[in-house]
Amino acid sequence: MVKVFSHDPFVGFVIKLETTWGTDPGTWGSAAYKVPFTSEDLHLDTEVFAISEEFGALGGNLGVETGRQSVTGSITVEPTYNTTWWWTLFSQVWGTENLVNDRSIWDDVAAVTNLNTHIWTPGTGLPIGMSSRVWLGGQGPAGSSYFKLITGLIITRMVWNQPRNGRATVTFDFIGKALTAPLGTGETIPALASSTKVKAIDFTAVGSRTHGSIMIGTTLASFNTMGFTLTVDRKVELSDNYLQTLTTTDKPGIVGTREVTLEIDTDLEQDFGAAGKPFADFLSQTVTSVAISYDSGVTAVSPEEYNFSFQIPSLLWTDVRPQAANVGAFAMPLTGTAQMGALANLDAPFNEHTIPTSIFDIRALCHVVGTDDGDAKYSTLANAT
Repeated sequence: MVKVFSHDPFVGFVIKLETTWGTDPGTWGSAAYKVPFTSEDLHLDTEVFAISEEFGALGGNLGVETGRQSVTGSITVEPTYNTTWWWTLFSQVWGTENLVNDRSIWDDVAAVTNLNTHIWTPGTGLPIGMSSRVWLGGQGPAGSSYFKLITGLIITRMVWNQPRNGRATVTFDFIGKALTAPLGTGETIPALASSTKVKAIDFTAVGSRTHGSIMIGTTLASFNTMGFTLTVDRKVELSDNYLQTLTTTDKPGIVGTREVTLEIDTDLEQDFGAAGKPFADFLSQTVTSVAISYDSGVTAVSPEEYNFSFQIPSLLWTDVRPQAANVGAFAMPLTGTAQMGALANLDAPFNEHTIPTSIFDIRALCHVVGTDDGDAKYSTLANAT
């Protein structure tokens, strides 16, 4: 018996978009992408009905009744700017994507050739879903590998964590339809594309147009931040089944109001009570805006320049705590909840596009300079309206 280790060549996480929810898309060598992940715990859950509690029974469970099965769990990755696997996975959090040709994140007036901006908003709909092959074994039948095939994966929550010191990580929580036993089909794991990673140092790199930053306030202004955690919870769950279909797993749906929360890790500064600062806005319950921007720091088209941004037009601070808790710098953790707000709430230069025309609670923007973009959308999502 040979143990399987994480860096064995037959270990990998591969995704492919489905055309029909819950159905293996097949032909995994085409439009299937290997994902470099740091952890994965997708597993099969089986509903078990409550046991009988009849008085005077024999004292043991005479039978176990089971209901439907479904897949739950998560995968954690490091975000990148320029790989198809990342945009395929990331786009599953959102409902729409727009491509704006010859525009950068930083400029809404002057056209800039080959600076194409992609815009994602959550919307009210869900993507069809994905299938995944989780390769966790050695060589199997027909010289291939063993893997778990998981179908019908829908992302219900994304957690983007930027720690004080280190790389950003993103955790995607899934609900899925089915997980099959390990297989071997003769298909091999796709090659892993190289990527330019999103990382904390981008917040200090000066690019050709701007630099990475976190801006907060009724009038956006730079804010000194140690780290942050952004959570987008789309409230996707399995629906209750009718009695005649108790063991059937149907496509999950949105069962509640989307929640977008932002937690910021920072230290107390002497002007923490000044106008426009989070503590002052918290005390007055003033709605603030937030723009989080990464920049690769590259100043030329070759090598490519990348920029990425989250924008929240209307956020209410729900918990701000200046506290003398430890020796050293005083901590001041911040927690805010996003609500629907107008694009106009974001100051220049962060009002670069009028898409979508309706109000929104959060959106993400990215542009890639150079050959990686190709004037095409990163996803198959619908356009925003």
